[in-house]
Amino acid sequence: MELLQPLGLIALASAPLIVALYFLRQRRPPRRVGSLLLWRRARNRVHRGRPWEKFRPSLLLLLQLLAAALIALALARPACVSTGLEVERMVLILDASASMAAEDVAPNRWSVAVARARDTIESAPPGSEIAILRAGHVTRVLEPTQDRARLLSRLEELGRHGPDATPGALKEAFLIALQLQSARGGGDPGQLVLFSDGAFDASELPGVGERLTWVGVGERAANLAITTFELRQAVHQRFSTTAIVTVTNTGDVALEGHLDVQLDGRTLEAHRVRLDPGQERTFSVPISTDEGRLEAHLEEIRGDTEDARDGLATDNRAFAVIAPPRPIRVLLVGANPMVERALRSNERLELDVIGAQDFVDGSEHDLMIFEGNFPATIPQGRFLALAPPEGNPLVDLTGEALEGPRVATWDRGHPALFHVELGKVRFASAPRATPTRNLIPLAEFAGDDGPLLLAGRTPSWQGLVWTADLMESDFMLQVGFPVFLYNAIGWLTPGAERTSGRTVATGQALVVSARADDNIAITLPDQEQVPAQAAIGADGAYRFTETLQPGFYQITRAHKSGPREGETRETGFGVSLVNEQESTIAPASQVSLPRGGTVTVQQETQHVQEWLPWVLAGLLALLGAEWWLFLKRRSPG
Repeated sequence: MELLQPLGLIALASAPLIVALYFLRQRRPPRRVGSLLLWRRARNRVHRGRPWEKFRPSLLLLLQLLAAALIALALARPACVSTGLEVERMVLILDASASMAAEDVAPNRWSVAVARARDTIESAPPGSEIAILRAGHVTRVLEPTQDRARLLSRLEELGRHGPDATPGALKEAFLIALQLQSARGGGDPGQLVLFSDGAFDASELPGVGERLTWVGVGERAANLAITTFELRQAVHQRFSTTAIVTVTNTGDVALEGHLDVQLDGRTLEAHRVRLDPGQERTFSVPISTDEGRLEAHLEEIRGDTEDARDGLATDNRAFAVIAPPRPIRVLLVGANPMVERALRSNERLELDVIGAQDFVDGSEHDLMIFEGNFPATIPQGRFLALAPPEGNPLVDLTGEALEGPRVATWDRGHPALFHVELGKVRFASAPRATPTRNLIPLAEFAGDDGPLLLAGRTPSWQGLVWTADLMESDFMLQVGFPVFLYNAIGWLTPGAERTSGRTVATGQALVVSARADDNIAITLPDQEQVPAQAAIGADGAYRFTETLQPGFYQITRAHKSGPREGETRETGFGVSLVNEQESTIAPASQVSLPRGGTVTVQQETQHVQEWLPWVLAGLLALLGAEWWLFLKRRSPG
């Protein structure tokens, strides 16, 4: 037997008070009697004049003392605690986020969590149905099964794999766990068992109530981490790029370490950093080259005592690739000199200009811009259509023309319209446009005059359509026109490399422009090569999402057809953890659930059977017996 609230035994202090009541002399009211002969004993007690009297054993006293003891025992919550859960259905959720790689427990938190999950499975009642969810970058599911050998084999595999160096997906895991439970139909919904150190946002968890058992791992909070690693353009300055590095002490003890920032293995800057708990320090490192591999890492981390040492190694390194921006290849179909001039003023664009009669295929370009013309069929790829003619496949322009229309509404939050004030544009005339079902309006004329700007996306194309004739408005004379062009190009080409620094957080996608028939291979930080079949989105971009470990990644694209057949292009990326929540590795003792209530951490799965109902039943029976005896002693005869 264990006491869940041992402080409840403080109530035993009432026992001496109960006993003292039986030592105190009772005060009796005065009575006139004819003789004291029969009251000699009472007269002697009165003449004694002392407040205390000799203790006489009493059954009532024993009953009252026993009642006080039962009340104290009830407040202390006696229970029978055994290892394991006495339930027939369980879903085990293992937190596989970056903080679970902390080494404050041997060998690390993940291994301890897997071992405790193994103990839970082995101690479960025979025939228990158990599912396992691994909540890492994505949630991996082992469907509910009673095959204990299969469960243990899966756990052994998880132990070898280790956690991901990404934030966990606990919300997704809990939603899947609740789905698994609801799919079982009626009866006992089962128990959710979470194995985690608590380094997650509990406000995102769905309501689970008393069905959640949380088994905690971890002992210490000491950790020194790189929490910011960014590359910024230093415009009009001596150096073209600046690296911003922030080091944070996320733990509870002072730590110091050596920060080294290297470019292609050559040290650019080195600093000795000492930080108290909660402190951070930011370094700005100028870089004078246009390409290379940049790495920042913390070494020789130590504290003032032997126990004060860095707990998590994953956040001690950060990576980035510096590369000159690749120009965006734009094909302008048309001969509007003002549009061409606006495009040529952007040095990041590589512009080709052809006539409408010369257009055949724009697949070799990142973007096609049609001005005053459009093909009979919608081309594959990404395009901006400016004033398409009648008979185009995008919008119907056969309605009555509008005279002096005014733009009433436009989506200021859309990337193509950032900082573009369409309300100031004056139109002499514009066609009344009726779009196809694949296009939605971004800007509309007043009343029912129809749309001015439309956006659309399908699996084969992505486009913007400006329905009005540019020569029938003053838009090209306003500063918003080139801004609109550059916004449109940015929205239509998210897969083109347009910055000098390529660094992303673990778990985020690496994005490159590619064609559907390209051969793509990914080189991981451990130099392993992973072939990939190009799955190109409507924006013409390939996305690699398995960025589960920090380091340098490289995507190689080989063109199989077209004018660039046989050409190979390599794109490097730096992937880093840089997540302060994951670097804050202090093990939590309890979490507050979003719908009320708290869950307290356990060191192992336990079955707790409280004896409180039996104690209360005995107390009520005892009080009843004490009351009956009291009434019997007061009754005459």
